Amino acid sequence: MVTEAPMAKPSSSGCERGSARQGLSYNFTHLDRYLDLLRENQLVPGFELMGSPSGRFTDFEDEQQVFEWKNLVSLLARRYIGRYGLKHVSKWNFETWNEPDHHDFDNVSMTLQGGQAGLLGSCGSERGWQPPLRRGGVDSVSLPPRLLELLRRLLRGSASRQLGSAPGRPRRLLPPAAALPALLGPPGALPQRHQLLHRGGGREAGLHRPPQEGQARDPRPSVRPRPQPSAYAGVPRTRQPQNARLLPAAPPPLRGGLGGCSGGASAQGAGSSIYILEQEAAVVRQIQRLFPKFADTPVYNDEADPLVGWSLPQPWRADVTYAAMVVKVIAQHQNLLVANSSSSVRYALLSNDNAFLSYHPHPFSQRTLTARFQVNNTRPPHVQLLRKPVLTAMALLALLDGEQLWAEVSRDGTVLDSNHTVGVLASTHHPMGPADAWRATVLVYASDDTRAHANRSVPLTLSLYGVPPGPEVVFVQLYMDNWLCSPYGEWRRLGRPVYPSAEQFRRMRAAEDPAAVMPLPFPSSGRLTLRPELPLPSLWLVHVCARPEEPPGQVTRLRALPLTRGQLLLVWSDERVGSKCLWTYEIQFSPEGVVYLPINRKPSTFNLFVFSPDTAIVSGSYRVRAVDYWARPGPFSSPVWYLGVPAP
Repeated sequence: MVTEAPMAKPSSSGCERGSARQGLSYNFTHLDRYLDLLRENQLVPGFELMGSPSGRFTDFEDEQQVFEWKNLVSLLARRYIGRYGLKHVSKWNFETWNEPDHHDFDNVSMTLQGGQAGLLGSCGSERGWQPPLRRGGVDSVSLPPRLLELLRRLLRGSASRQLGSAPGRPRRLLPPAAALPALLGPPGALPQRHQLLHRGGGREAGLHRPPQEGQARDPRPSVRPRPQPSAYAGVPRTRQPQNARLLPAAPPPLRGGLGGCSGGASAQGAGSSIYILEQEAAVVRQIQRLFPKFADTPVYNDEADPLVGWSLPQPWRADVTYAAMVVKVIAQHQNLLVANSSSSVRYALLSNDNAFLSYHPHPFSQRTLTARFQVNNTRPPHVQLLRKPVLTAMALLALLDGEQLWAEVSRDGTVLDSNHTVGVLASTHHPMGPADAWRATVLVYASDDTRAHANRSVPLTLSLYGVPPGPEVVFVQLYMDNWLCSPYGEWRRLGRPVYPSAEQFRRMRAAEDPAAVMPLPFPSSGRLTLRPELPLPSLWLVHVCARPEEPPGQVTRLRALPLTRGQLLLVWSDERVGSKCLWTYEIQFSPEGVVYLPINRKPSTFNLFVFSPDTAIVSGSYRVRAVDYWARPGPFSSPVWYLGVPAP
């Protein structure tokens, strides 16, 4: 909220003065609480620097409003650097105005002049911090004529308006395009500056990347190291699902392949996986041609979604169809851009814009990570969230880290490109401590994009060889399809209840985790051959681990949060566990805090658990520990006490 308060001063209550001359006071109370909550849960935000607090900003051709906007952005950065420290805030992503060519956000006039002024106001506030803040450039799905002209003005020096002066001060000229590198940093010198691409499919007509001369349309990617994202250590942990960092390509110490599979090329257009990459490539080529100084700037796509319109209900968004397609899109980008030495795109981060909350009557079928139920038949009403397969798939992706391995898919001796129904991502990791050890991960998807085929499956042969000898090397298989891992399917079988009962929620949650095959010894020959038959769609992960010297580390930050009467939410941190070769987290409960007994549940490595016993007795003490593939438990977390709400 923005108020006119000439005498307002900065305070811990959440209000800060915007400018002594302007007399604006900004109330940060709710944003403070929200960001504190994110940090408590070890989440990192991304800011889109856009909007109109209290309707204050309406026209960026008004130089006073532009001055106030620049001051607000500067105040925002200074406040949270002071609150959390520059080291933490430098991990946040700050984006400029989202798709300014659409002029439909918060009733702010976004003419070419106004867009130019607003963008420079967002980028040109505080500079010189070390490490620098991550600031992204203009973000859009494509480069339509209006946005292209805005970029030309920003980058080629067509600015001539005067703005940015406080009342009573000499005005200064708006920095010309030649000054933009001084505001954003020279291309390539500051990797914290990024181009941003938005949306996946469904908005523009087909854009196709032409083949390289003398090459097939989709050349097999090289695995030679390239200098770009060496700092990116793999996809994120499960608590940060919407930001999938890409693995650096590296020489393979282990080899593998898929053979004997069937599958045809996916159709291109809205709802297509390969179309997302083709659209990005076309936009980046246009940027590189028109603005060659920025050809080496890292690129983000933080809205790599196959269909525009998050609230549009689609059946494929409800189940493993969407989960497998997200993995397919990531694999295509990894193999065709990041690991491909002939690609000119400096791809830094791929993400989905799916962190929305669904609403009735479409709890599962909107573009979300969870299914949201507003349960109004309890006193008081409460909200339940169910994990959709797309969020569970992020847990599988989190097992990929370290160096990318060479892997290919072939049929009848012919290597298939990445635009087929079956694909693979593989990685290897070298130990970084006594609780860590060598491991390799192979993630296979079977996806026909947005289409599911109830009676169609893909027979596969997976061959792994070159596994280094080690103590008690084992492998685990995790598997997802629409029969075994679909809370949506269970909800339908239950009759689509609007207010599910506690028992119905338990049945749906039983389908959240992937099916798991218990750890098996890896063959002493160092070679493994598996022959599954994968439905369309499905995901299949093989995790190979050598036994670490030490058991897992301690679980920390255990909290018990109220959900409704007779139910609670347990959440904890894995930051000190140290191993990814985990079979489950063991949760123990004691009504009196003396004798603890394990809670019976399916194996799960998610660091969140809803406790909803038949007895509805939840008051007592809880503790959690990690258990690895060799059944070795780590130390228990510090116990936490929970006092439930008594029955009326």
